[in-house]
Amino acid sequence: MKNESSSSGCSKFLSSAVVMGIIAIFGLIWAIYTFYENNQDTQRELDNQATQIALAAEQNQLQSQQLTLAAQQSSIERQILTPSSDNDDFPLTATAIESTRQAIATHVAELESTAIALATKQSIPRTDVIYEDTFDNPSGWYLKEGVSIESGNLLIYPGHDAVPDFSNTYNDFIFESRFYISEFGSIAFYVRNQVPTCQNGAWNCSIQIVLDFQNSSQTFVARRSLGNTTSPIDITRNSVQTLRLNDWNEILVTVKGNDYEVQINRFPVLKFSDNEYTSGSFIIDNDPNSISEIKVDYIRIYKIQ
Repeated sequence: MKNESSSSGCSKFLSSAVVMGIIAIFGLIWAIYTFYENNQDTQRELDNQATQIALAAEQNQLQSQQLTLAAQQSSIERQILTPSSDNDDFPLTATAIESTRQAIATHVAELESTAIALATKQSIPRTDVIYEDTFDNPSGWYLKEGVSIESGNLLIYPGHDAVPDFSNTYNDFIFESRFYISEFGSIAFYVRNQVPTCQNGAWNCSIQIVLDFQNSSQTFVARRSLGNTTSPIDITRNSVQTLRLNDWNEILVTVKGNDYEVQINRFPVLKFSDNEYTSGSFIIDNDPNSISEIKVDYIRIYKIQ
């Protein structure tokens, strides 16, 4: 009896020890997991801070360049208005003055584009990027006739559209892109494009943001397409001059629930609601009546917190 009692006591002790061991193991696993998650959060915050510091440095450099250009332009204006102290001729010829003016104007436009890109980066945390393509390699797109990737740009010729070769879809997001246009044409950014194709074998079920530019005339249209067998429906439109022709431009499309907001070069051009589609992919289309190709520098999609 004594041996049986001792055996029973040992069994109970061992059972308790096993249970305590399992609890300890789970506790250790949880501690490791918590430590890892905290480290991940800390790393993400450090990465974001480093990005913001780098962007601030870029911003300071940009402002310095802008001040330098302003000084150069002021100097040219003084030379135009003030004769030389040595003779009655202007210190610069009219041709040299005009050439310098054009060079400064070109540089100013480039700096404005850079400023827009920096403002966008600062307003949207880089950690929130869920898709990005800078077109450094020819993958990720259906490179059919009229669409190519060259020198870090996606090129879309008149009458063609660029379609990604994956089936990723997005619910609430910010779509951002930088694109180059000529002085005459029309392009469309399709968001929430249905994947797979929509009902009855039709394609092109999406919300389209159409940018129509004909020299001084610029119109922006939000359009709902229910497929290629049905005429699209215009939701809203707006006419305002915010596109830069023969230059780079930026588009931001914020999509959250049924609400859409569109900015061109940080200027709001469209705001509307539509409940037809809740998710989808994207396409970029160049109208057949455009006079030249579109160049796309990058595409980014950000998640909305």
